[in-house]
Amino acid sequence: MALFFATILGAQPKATTGQDTLFFQNFESAVDPGQQMRAFPSGHDEEWVNYDADGADGLCISGPDGPPTGWFWESDLSTNEPNDNYAFTSCSWLDRPVRTMNWLITPPIFIPDDEQTLFWRSLSLQGPAYHDGYKVLVSTGSNIPESEAFADTLFQQAEMIAYSNNTSLNPADFLFSNGYIHAKTYTDTAFFFLDTFVDNNQQFPFLHGRLEPHSVSLEKYAGNWVFIAFLHDSRDDYMVQVDDITVLKRQLVSAQTPDFIRQFELFPNPSSGEAWVYWSTQHTVPNRFFIANSQGQVVWTYIPDGLHSGTQQMLLPTLPTGVYRCVLQTPLGTTSKTLLVQSRP
Repeated sequence: MALFFATILGAQPKATTGQDTLFFQNFESAVDPGQQMRAFPSGHDEEWVNYDADGADGLCISGPDGPPTGWFWESDLSTNEPNDNYAFTSCSWLDRPVRTMNWLITPPIFIPDDEQTLFWRSLSLQGPAYHDGYKVLVSTGSNIPESEAFADTLFQQAEMIAYSNNTSLNPADFLFSNGYIHAKTYTDTAFFFLDTFVDNNQQFPFLHGRLEPHSVSLEKYAGNWVFIAFLHDSRDDYMVQVDDITVLKRQLVSAQTPDFIRQFELFPNPSSGEAWVYWSTQHTVPNRFFIANSQGQVVWTYIPDGLHSGTQQMLLPTLPTGVYRCVLQTPLGTTSKTLLVQSRP
């Protein structure tokens, strides 16, 4: 693989990056970013790869060009209302009885040290019935799945495989494969809501997933180039989405940060147009985010409504270029990070 590494040594991932952000892809674009993705991996591609290995048509959504295959660009399914956020989506309800094998593979990313963390958000649209599973996999060599290069599993979400009552909202009435179940097995109400679908003029309830943040350390891969793959491999469930895929240098909290605040990340940084903040606290308490300029004036505020963790988008197009302070304020302590806002290119 020496030639491969020499070839990509100077390559940069096709994504927005910043000072502490190695890789950032939120799928926001004026056109479908899937149009720039390769349909098949060749082993060392520097572009995203959207590989439909099962070859079956999805029945979840129909479009002017027919049913989608592989991963496809779709608005955020966290809500039934129209919205401007977009994510990449995959369907496991197929036109023939095969397991979905949809691979979404990043360009190569160099992991310089053991302080890097992978962040992303995901949802299973339906649950607990037809809860979709997927895996996050890593390869340090080829990006061809059939070569068995993706040998390391970073994260596994369970899929529903059987039920005693498919209209139940109790996860105990379902059998799941090994892995994580969305929203902490549907106990974290920040990441799902009660919804209904109609079949044969009858309404059926289900738990509708919202995009939920996840993170995992990449310290094992320090000093290596990696491909990261999101593999949707459910069978006859429904839909899954992924968004805001980020590789970020984890910043150690300062001595002034209270123990109550587990994590506070800001990316990309420097930023232009938009940035994202990820936070986690030990317990659910009222908290508040704000951005202050160099004169101490508050220019943006967000109140998470009692959530103890999450990811929030910050739109910055109206802010002048400069240095700002992003603050997480809680009744049990406060922490902050410096944010550099740059003009749009």
